Amino acid sequence: NNTALIVDADLVHRIGSILRLEKGDDIVLFDATHHILATIVELDNRRSVAVHINEIHANKRLSPTIEWVLPLLK
Repeated sequence: NNTALIVDADLVHRIGSILRLEKGDDIVLFDATHHILATIVELDNRRSVAVHINEIHANKRLSPTIEWVLPLLK
């Protein structure tokens, strides 16, 4: 069973009210190490979002690493 329930209130609010996603829409959830391709199965705007997980992938490290240095300011 590849169904997950999202109950984080802030994330549920963003999905339902800000992004205005609906049942059947695809979404990509990610963090520093992985990204998940999922489809919204059920949406309760105030409490939870049920998603069907389609794919899980590890993030690829960019090569070469980018270093950002601020110059000295006078």
